[in-house]
Amino acid sequence: MDGLFDFEKILHQLHSNASDANNASDGVLLQGVLAGDVAGAGTLAVVAGLFDRSVAPVVVIAGLIGNLVALLVFSERSMQRRSSNVYLTALSVVGVGFLACVILSWTAHTSIDVYQLDGACQILTYVTLIILFLLNTIKALNGLLYAIML
Repeated sequence: MDGLFDFEKILHQLHSNASDANNASDGVLLQGVLAGDVAGAGTLAVVAGLFDRSVAPVVVIAGLIGNLVALLVFSERSMQRRSSNVYLTALSVVGVGFLACVILSWTAHTSIDVYQLDGACQILTYVTLIILFLLNTIKALNGLLYAIML
């Protein structure tokens, strides 16, 4: 089974590593596990690879759905009367953008690798950094406004 979740191979590796007293190379072999190579990896690297391939996408998709619902709720005309809702709308927009970038970068683990397209790596990195800048700016402005209102 050469799929995304080869649990038999992962469990065999975990069992063989549990009996092995020397797991000092866990961090070194993490890259190999994330690329799909479990052979010779330590327990921590196997668990991190399993987390990266299975749990992280579920959390990102749940966050994307939650941000989209919040965006729909806070962007209603009746909700725009309060400045706090405008702030939450902006946070939802930036959150959706960031999580979309995370999903696109996660495709490197699948058969749909956006990094194979010319310039995709540079564009994705640029957009992600702009979104993180906007997120931090929005949070800093909120903290500044909160400090002024005290």
